[in-house]
Amino acid sequence: MKFALIIPCYNEASRLSIESYENFIVSNPNFTLFFVDDGSTDQTLSILKRFSAQYVGRVIVLSLEKNSGKAEAVRRGIGEALSHTSYDYLGYWDADLTTPLSEICRFEKFIQEESPWVVLGSRVRRAGAQVERIWYRHILGRLFATVVKVTTGLLIYDTQCSSKFFKQDIAKTIFNEKFISNYLFYVELFLRLKREFGEAIFLEKTHELSLTRWKDISASKVKPIDFLKAPIELYKILKDYR
Repeated sequence: MKFALIIPCYNEASRLSIESYENFIVSNPNFTLFFVDDGSTDQTLSILKRFSAQYVGRVIVLSLEKNSGKAEAVRRGIGEALSHTSYDYLGYWDADLTTPLSEICRFEKFIQEESPWVVLGSRVRRAGAQVERIWYRHILGRLFATVVKVTTGLLIYDTQCSSKFFKQDIAKTIFNEKFISNYLFYVELFLRLKREFGEAIFLEKTHELSLTRWKDISASKVKPIDFLKAPIELYKILKDYR
């Protein structure tokens, strides 16, 4: 199987672990990395271009002229990957590696065994897993997840985890249009799946994979104010999809 991994980046120069990405692509020849520089104002683009020049065809950089937000950066990255060699699955990952690249082997194994339409990481704090979350973000996240479940009917434990893979034809369908919300586009993805294919097939073909490692990054761009904006964003989404 061939995989494309999209990594949106905005002012990540101080947090990009190029060594980690390099080790990953050397040991995973069936993966191509698509970095999307979302109008960074620091040295992110220069770092990515140097990295890409070392691994032509394996590391591809898409540069957006202005900052468009994570949702559009991921969508543009998926579109760029779809315009290249045919990939069986396309996924996206946070640039700061809150979910380490070592978790991808578990996604790949699950995909090869089960052939799901969608597989998404789930940050479940449990015995045997190293899932480290800042306490207030964990509480706010669980409260919001409950609201999403009640208002949308989506039986997803962790919509907001930035570790997801989609089968190629599914990616073409649900990433075709721009998203209403930049922060909650994860919720939109699943509402699009439900709308396009119906609830029964959506639930059958979508799987959550509990992560064994995940760690909140102290310099994360997600701030408490984002949680306060979430209800307004959710209202806009529900109004449109209903």
